[in-house]
Amino acid sequence: MQKLKRKINNLLFGRYKHSLSNSKTTSVRSLDRLNLSLGDVRDVFEPYLAIFLASDRHWNPAQVGIALSTTSIAGILAQTPTGALVDASRHKRLMIATATLAVAISYMVIVNFSALPAVVAAQAVIGISAVIVVPTVSAISLGVVGKDRLNKRVGRNEVFNHTGNVCAAIVAGLLGQFAGRIWIFYFLVVLCVVTIFSVFQIRNQDIDNTKARGDEPENDNKERATVKDLLGNRTLIIFALSVVMFYLANGALLPLVSQELTAGQQNTPSLYISAAIVVTQLTMIPVAGWAGTAANRWGRKPLLLIAFTAVLVRTGLYTKLIVIHFSRMIRL
Repeated sequence: MQKLKRKINNLLFGRYKHSLSNSKTTSVRSLDRLNLSLGDVRDVFEPYLAIFLASDRHWNPAQVGIALSTTSIAGILAQTPTGALVDASRHKRLMIATATLAVAISYMVIVNFSALPAVVAAQAVIGISAVIVVPTVSAISLGVVGKDRLNKRVGRNEVFNHTGNVCAAIVAGLLGQFAGRIWIFYFLVVLCVVTIFSVFQIRNQDIDNTKARGDEPENDNKERATVKDLLGNRTLIIFALSVVMFYLANGALLPLVSQELTAGQQNTPSLYISAAIVVTQLTMIPVAGWAGTAANRWGRKPLLLIAFTAVLVRTGLYTKLIVIHFSRMIRL
């Protein structure tokens, strides 16, 4: 057991924990806690939102689809300007806190207002907030540990994030099953409060804002790339389109499957959805730790190809699951 523990510790943390100053070690641990409480709204809570709207609010599939897709559309539209804002900002902790607070308020709007426009507006705010939080956490990580330790830090972020997601899914499933699905969203608000507290435990002076945008101090006077340069970079455009296609294929899978399998059934167990989320997140924990180390040895392209292939397999399995489910319903 001790040998396994040492191996896991080395895989996740490697040597870099010994090469940071004591003050930065405090910030690194706070960053761990931030990722632990920073629930993935899309992967963890959107499936519950889908069944809440379909079963509790009795929305039709078109209305649910509009509400869920609004998050992704708003996020795509806001991605570039928010990325530029993250690079320029010296108040990254405040950005995460503000975006997290906006998510909490938005879910309270969804819980208390049943009109489609209100839910769509709240979902748009959630989508924009999500694309603020993710790059800002990455920027803070880069600013604290630097480029040389970034791959391992990203892997560590993901391990803590998915561990938190597993715990959140279990609690959400129990709440939905025994207290009512509406309590899942109150639980999300509690997580948002914990996240806001955690982000301010990261010491602002430990974040190098120049390194946080992927730059170095000696490059401050050099000319920056323009938007025209970015749009003219064929390799970057192909990569961006690949990532967009990946998220279009992967992001909506679990909410859509949840909606199909629970369509209109008031008494569908929330634990059923939790089980699907927990299995997914448990798989991600060791993979995230391994990927942070493997990126240094293999490079990132092979890992991306593995991820793209995994989505094809996942889509095929989900499609087969839905076909089997409806075949049984027809026989009954």
